[in-house]
Amino acid sequence: YRTPPILIAPLLQEFFKEWPPEKLTHWPFIAQAYTPKTIKSVFNRFINLHNSGYLIDNPPGLFTLIIKKRPKRKTNYSYQ
Repeated sequence: YRTPPILIAPLLQEFFKEWPPEKLTHWPFIAQAYTPKTIKSVFNRFINLHNSGYLIDNPPGLFTLIIKKRPKRKTNYSYQ
């Protein structure tokens, strides 16, 4: 849970390198907006879908669709 987004974004780009995103800031945004635990749980869902025989035509699109249904990272900013 303490893994910084700057390390997660390149891993997401490497995993989905066959499907380049429309925006270059897509994977850094996902890494900043969601916790590593959430990202890992979506990858586990992908593995379960693949093992059950589900064919995924657009993996990055499905990944983004699933993760956007999850709660976003909470910010702990306190401006007092």
